[in-house]
Amino acid sequence: MGEILTREKETTDSRRRIVSFSSEKPYNRWFGPEILDHGGNGPNLSRLNAVGVVLFNHDPDQVLGKILRAWSENGRGMAEIEFDADPEAEKIFQKVAAGTLKTTSVRYSVEDWEDVKSGNTSTDGRFPGPCRIARKWTPLEISIVSVPADDSVGVGRAETESSQTSNEGGQKNMDPDEITEITETTQTTETPELTESARNAGTPEMTRSNPPITAPNASGPSAAEERQRVQDILALCRQTGMDPDAYIRNGAGMDEVRAAALEHLLQHSPPVRTGGRNRDENPDHFRAAACDAMLMQAGADVENPAPGAEELRGMSVRDLLIETLVRAGEGSPTELLRQSRLSLWDTAVRQFFSPTAEFPAILDDAIRKSIVHQYSLVPYTFERWTSRGSLSDFKTTKEHEYALGGGDFYKVSEGGELKHSTLQTELLPTRRLDTYGTQFTMTREAFINDDIGFLASMPAQYVRVAKRKINRQVYELLFQNGNIFDGKPLFDTAHKNLVSTGSAPSIKVLEQMILQMGMQTDQFGESIQVEPASIIVPVGYGMRLAQLLGTAEIDVDGIGNHTINVLNSQYRSKIQIIEEGTLNLLAGTNACPWFMAADPRLVKGVQVDYLNGVAAPSFRRSEKAGYLGFLWDIWLDWGVNVTDFRGLLRNNGVKLNA
Repeated sequence: MGEILTREKETTDSRRRIVSFSSEKPYNRWFGPEILDHGGNGPNLSRLNAVGVVLFNHDPDQVLGKILRAWSENGRGMAEIEFDADPEAEKIFQKVAAGTLKTTSVRYSVEDWEDVKSGNTSTDGRFPGPCRIARKWTPLEISIVSVPADDSVGVGRAETESSQTSNEGGQKNMDPDEITEITETTQTTETPELTESARNAGTPEMTRSNPPITAPNASGPSAAEERQRVQDILALCRQTGMDPDAYIRNGAGMDEVRAAALEHLLQHSPPVRTGGRNRDENPDHFRAAACDAMLMQAGADVENPAPGAEELRGMSVRDLLIETLVRAGEGSPTELLRQSRLSLWDTAVRQFFSPTAEFPAILDDAIRKSIVHQYSLVPYTFERWTSRGSLSDFKTTKEHEYALGGGDFYKVSEGGELKHSTLQTELLPTRRLDTYGTQFTMTREAFINDDIGFLASMPAQYVRVAKRKINRQVYELLFQNGNIFDGKPLFDTAHKNLVSTGSAPSIKVLEQMILQMGMQTDQFGESIQVEPASIIVPVGYGMRLAQLLGTAEIDVDGIGNHTINVLNSQYRSKIQIIEEGTLNLLAGTNACPWFMAADPRLVKGVQVDYLNGVAAPSFRRSEKAGYLGFLWDIWLDWGVNVTDFRGLLRNNGVKLNA
């Protein structure tokens, strides 16, 4: 808590005020004395200066005005604020101007702590132990508060007053819902007076406005009992919408607070949803809404979110787990909200192996939707010119294509007899599938840190890895030019699909290659009129090809004038240019081949087969003994096979820098 000051330059009717909102005076939290360091690297005021607002009693729905500037001086956090002119802000402003409201409070998060042992001093020698110093902390908002915890500050206190007497006052005890783990990077000494949980626990959002917890005396309750009492009161009051301050300050027992809560609920509608399950609610509807909500919060683009997803969008991983546990009747909101994230992690792990548990099922649904969505978004060039096939098992499949051989359609005279033709079988390549897979996990650390982003980032990463591997296998097949089903290399003079004298793209070379592809025949020597639909080149040739196909006129060697580019007029709208960096990587400093491919719907070349046509990765929850994490197996079944050599043509190319 701080104070509201008035400087001489401000008139009495000015809507601007200078406030102090924090100081370095020690404050007793449940884990011991806390100090906010106001040194140069202590408070991070960038958020206040960028988007800071002034609230009333830390209520985000009661915005009073804006923060014009914030700074630190003489061991205090200072800010110049300006009240808005709307009726709600005007009401509070008049109370400030009249001196009725005199105090401020700050809500903040701590990024870096230093623990100081009793009898020692802090690393900078400024603070005696025992204490815990917030070395790096971020003010989130400043509030005008109605119930001060320290009457030594307020309106009229001199701005030059010692920072040790201009205390922020008491502070709100940590809401169990806000407890998390904080990685400490400057912990220099251990403090025996603080428990291990106290050293490891932090508050991502603390306030200094509510009364402190006084240390128990020898005849009173123990520190653990007092801490439990405060947490129980906070949890119950949070669910019922009651103000916990008076009950904490007056030492009320839980029986008294429960009686007050019941009376409050009888007189008021509960202001917050308790999470109790509606027996008429369809669990599938909640699961779909929670799944979409998590994906949206993780940054995924969800088309047509399920009804209710927007309302659940702000839920953390911890909130979602608690909600599903309450819906399953495995605890009350108050009991579950009191549990630390470590305890809830153990519960989540138990649920992970239950086939009917809702929490892991929601994670599964979110991962599944993310995989399907990401697979359709990840572009790789192999899909633009290959065909897609489906196999029903992993056995090697011998494909046969029946062709009409040894005959033709003959003219039949009136009353004449049809001549018989025979069907011959042409053996095509064998096709087969292999399985490729890995595992990914939501770690214990990710759960405790409420890292929802893994739902979008991890599946997307593995989808990219899978498609990238298929892409590389396809281009390795073209580049390495191994033997195919007839015992000859895929690209061979016997197949009439190889330009062995390598060259870079040019009008002349393109014309020769198009002519060579067009001269292909079937197995019986009949023309099949193959036309290129794609030209596949390494990165660096794309612009040259675009110019060759897009130029209306060219210079012809030996002729002084210009002539129309035949390639442009006939093939510009038919041929797509595909640049693929994998060819560059495979070639290195050697000659880099490039290729022509026919439309796979007319003449096949390379086909990528999938098990039952499923092209997106599959996954399942898995169990690994001794592993601290939620584990999923992810896999995809595919095979890259040559189905015909007639739809492909290779130019052995030259070195790319040649």
